[in-house]
Amino acid sequence: TKINRLMSGMRLRKILQDQKPADVYFSVDPDSAKIANFYARKFGKKSVFDIHEIFHKDMLLLHNINKHLIPILGTFIKRQIRSVCKEASLVIGVGNTRLAPYLNVIPRSLVVRHCVPKEFVKNIQAKPLIDPTRGVLIMQGKVSKQQGTLKLLMAARMVSQRTGINVKIVLFKIFAKDLPVDEFSDYIKSNQLQENLILLEPVEFNSVFPILAKCDIGAISYQEKMGKECMPNRVFEYIAVGLPAIVPTYAVEMRNIIETYKCGICVNMEDVLDIAEKISELILNPDKTRTMAMNSKNAYLDGCNWEEESRNLIEWIKEA
Repeated sequence: TKINRLMSGMRLRKILQDQKPADVYFSVDPDSAKIANFYARKFGKKSVFDIHEIFHKDMLLLHNINKHLIPILGTFIKRQIRSVCKEASLVIGVGNTRLAPYLNVIPRSLVVRHCVPKEFVKNIQAKPLIDPTRGVLIMQGKVSKQQGTLKLLMAARMVSQRTGINVKIVLFKIFAKDLPVDEFSDYIKSNQLQENLILLEPVEFNSVFPILAKCDIGAISYQEKMGKECMPNRVFEYIAVGLPAIVPTYAVEMRNIIETYKCGICVNMEDVLDIAEKISELILNPDKTRTMAMNSKNAYLDGCNWEEESRNLIEWIKEA
């Protein structure tokens, strides 16, 4: 809420007032970025703003904001972010689509994808489809309509019925506001999806990788409204453990990653039939799918890791 944001800003200012000046003030949301820019100016230091989310659209969709209000609120939010970007010493984003609305006012920018540090996946390697007849696990993560949870579950049931192989979607008990837990539970019961679902308690970030490694396929199932410009961290988590991924055909930058490294396939995540067909293709061609998994891990080792991805950012910080 506006009150919570105001209180958080006041607490942050109080903390910074009691600290020695930092060399660089790093922020990941527009509210804290304004404060970071203020203290960077005050002490003659630098500020970095990471446009971590698509605040003017995706965050509004996930919060189930009325669709007629989203363009109005989005315009206001973009205006605020443009103001922040003008004053930041450096603006970074996970992809060009994240930076594009603000490039004409950004003094300097970098694309820094949220790849995984090597220490988090040391000795962790997925081994997908070793024996599909024992069942197939597909990781999705957060429970959300806009992130495609319901269509992915329906596709899993369809594949199970077609192949006789039990396909389960792995989710964490993190419910977006567009799909509250009660509504989700009712949907599962009414569509008899209990056998196609594993619902886990949330875990700390560095504990997610052993869970991912036990899965056979990683899915990014964003619907088109969110999916065109999406670049979620999870796709790099799949790459880090060596999972083949299915991603939306309309996700421009993510599709480029999948096609460049040949580490998965692209799917129309708006179409349950297409999702089911592509999942069946992966399951029924395990050698091809395991080659994608190997390509995924090789992509990680060859550069899709945090040590390589952050090199330019760290060099800039050192020079600052």
